[in-house]
Amino acid sequence: MQLIKCYKYDSLLHHLCETDYASLKRLVERDNVGEHEVCPNLSCQKTCYIVNDDDESPSSPPSTSTTTDNDTKNPSRPTQFALPKVPPERFLQPANNLKKSKCWRYFWEVNSARCVGADTEFIGKARCKLCIEKAHYVSAISGTNSLSYHLQKDHAELYASLNVAPINMAPSRNDIRSFKGFAKKKSAQDRKIEFQDSVVRWIMEESIPFRAVETKSFRAMVNTVVESESEYEIFKISRSMARRKILSLRLLSKKATKLELQNYQCAYTTDHWTGQNDETCTTLTCHYINEEGEYHSCVVDCKVFPGQTRGQDCGEDLFNIFDDYEFKSENVTIIMTDATASMITFGKRIQNKRKIEHGFCVDHNLHRNCILAFDDKNLPGSERTMKTARATIEYFTKSTQAMTKLKNFQNSSKLGKYSEQKEPKKILQDSRTRWWSTYRMLRRLHF
Repeated sequence: MQLIKCYKYDSLLHHLCETDYASLKRLVERDNVGEHEVCPNLSCQKTCYIVNDDDESPSSPPSTSTTTDNDTKNPSRPTQFALPKVPPERFLQPANNLKKSKCWRYFWEVNSARCVGADTEFIGKARCKLCIEKAHYVSAISGTNSLSYHLQKDHAELYASLNVAPINMAPSRNDIRSFKGFAKKKSAQDRKIEFQDSVVRWIMEESIPFRAVETKSFRAMVNTVVESESEYEIFKISRSMARRKILSLRLLSKKATKLELQNYQCAYTTDHWTGQNDETCTTLTCHYINEEGEYHSCVVDCKVFPGQTRGQDCGEDLFNIFDDYEFKSENVTIIMTDATASMITFGKRIQNKRKIEHGFCVDHNLHRNCILAFDDKNLPGSERTMKTARATIEYFTKSTQAMTKLKNFQNSSKLGKYSEQKEPKKILQDSRTRWWSTYRMLRRLHF
């Protein structure tokens, strides 16, 4: 195997660092460097010759060159760099001799006349000769600042040997990039991440099933913004990917909530209800005031409740949540619940085991007291009026045929209160925990 050796400095040329001999060997093998080539080190300008890496002494240097002991063993000399001589692409060429910047020695210039088809995207750019593993193109339209910045950033050792001032690529005050509202072109990776995050947010906020991202209608919608086959990967998403992102967001939000709430005195509210699929759901919400006096609230837990909603089970579930978030009892001011019988047991349990204050919802207590006024036992002379009213409403709500006859009667009636309405009205049923719903039911029934 042959390597290039500088006659003046008696040091092996290599790419970027002394340990990267593999890149140097590929350069020598591919570019077929011959004897007595000019040394690429700008401060040398002497000739180099080929040696074998297994030889102890190099072959004889050219007679036109001389050297001294100080030159051959000067450790302060900059590291040498081997450069390819044959452009790797047909549209690349050596830089014009009129270009005076030292940086052009390490870049191929793009010849716009040779760019055809997809190669036109490289017009106005230059390719680095030192980036062997992966082609790197930089803009060369507005001078050599981009070239110098690339050498400074990715080839610092070589850039130091050029003895030029460092380049600051931050936009100046007069640069268009510093103007308010300037939109920098996003990379493909940034667009992909932004699209996936938008889809995940859409799924969470609108309660969309994961399978929606794999349906034909969704893909047809995405294809309307895809301009080329290469962009298809940007807008590609699957249900498993969306699920993983949401789960990762859950872990991040849980960690952020834990760090946020440990600094405040918090009040909590919890409730249980029956969902659309007859599943019992539960939620725990935290309420606190920050240092600026602003009120905040956040959902700590929301899930399908396993088992029965007895007071003991609800208490154990709360303790598990507090232990998971590492909440301290002294940071909990009170936990508010509704006034159902199971919550009475729940309140006693958290007071005995964790010394946490428990309170009942004032609004719910008001409802529970108001419905006493609609009880037949508390209405002298009502003669079971409320029981009859509820039985009548139950008849219509359980029979679609009866409800249809009721609507048809309103449509065909010549009574003014029915003929003036745009659509026939339905029967309303009350809720035992909402006193105003009973009043609303009676008012509709009277109508």
